Amino acid sequence: MQKAVGMLNYLALHTQPKITFTFSLLAQFTKKPTVSHWSLIKHLLRYLNGTKDLDLHFTKPQSEGAELLGWEDVDYATSLVTKKSHSGNFITFMANPVLWNTKKQLINPKSTNEAKFISMNKCSKELQWVAKLLIMLKITLRITENTNENTGALVIRKEEHLKPNSEHI
Repeated sequence: MQKAVGMLNYLALHTQPKITFTFSLLAQFTKKPTVSHWSLIKHLLRYLNGTKDLDLHFTKPQSEGAELLGWEDVDYATSLVTKKSHSGNFITFMANPVLWNTKKQLINPKSTNEAKFISMNKCSKELQWVAKLLIMLKITLRITENTNENTGALVIRKEEHLKPNSEHI
């Protein structure tokens, strides 16, 4: 199982953003895999085999500046054992994925809003890094914002001073 998970790790990190979250969950069971874990590996391999002809296309932008977008999502308290949340970030440049990741959050947030805020913060840092790299390469960017539909997390982000129940984040 460790060999298969190692191969899936490479693919998830370098070529297949769609399997990143599934891989992240699957990788937790390398020591004591069950039949269902092996079934999931086989399912992922069939999926990858069926999508191997898909590729990315970068073209010159029609308007002024290329679009850089970041998405993030969080699965609150996913882990049954640790109650930790999973965060996922997905950054596209000119409608193509250029950076993606998913991992357990290091702290246990007390609410979905806190988990979302932590995820937004990580995605914003990743967006800043990619934007700086593209600017160094003299690529004109259109100003974008981290896309987020969670109102509570947006309120926390816009507050000048954190409330006592959220200052630990």
